[in-house]
Amino acid sequence: MAGAFLVLLCMQPGRAEPSTIVPPPVARPDVAPRAPEGTPARPQADLSTCGVASPVEVDAIGPLSLQPVFTFDERLVETVENFIPTLQALSEAHLGARVAGLRVAAGYVCRTRNRRPGARISRHAFGWAIDIRAFRLDDGREVSIETGWNGAAEEQAFLRAVHDAACGPFNTVLGPQSDSYHRDHFHFDIDPQRRRGPYCR
Repeated sequence: MAGAFLVLLCMQPGRAEPSTIVPPPVARPDVAPRAPEGTPARPQADLSTCGVASPVEVDAIGPLSLQPVFTFDERLVETVENFIPTLQALSEAHLGARVAGLRVAAGYVCRTRNRRPGARISRHAFGWAIDIRAFRLDDGREVSIETGWNGAAEEQAFLRAVHDAACGPFNTVLGPQSDSYHRDHFHFDIDPQRRRGPYCR
């Protein structure tokens, strides 16, 4: 997969300041390296605030192109890739076409949850989350979460089926029915440190 350079944003500890540039990082010693799925990015040092242990910049995951290019932890990339067969089965069943790509709203970004001051650090701050605005189909159609969630019957059925199926493979699944922050996209994340079951709304 081809990669592209991405400006990574970071914040001072305890504050969400996405305009601050990440300093030159170093690898985290307790994370074993794996073969990356895209172009390797440079690991971030302080995972108590922000940073990606095994970052890759990707413009595709498996057969799905991503627009635009984002950085993720390779474990998130692997989880998305493992979910693709389920996604394709749902797309063929409800829409009669396969998903060719994803329109992505966010990958790694150093910020708090929903960018609220004082909130907990987002899973995006570790590269463990992907926000998806739309699914691009191989017949040229695009199914947007913002318009499709309450749009045509087949789009509603597809998006709700994807939302439900993602609950489990991903630790957190949020969509338009969760809150106003997610009215126009799906938020899927993983959390290797989470010991409870998935949270899906």
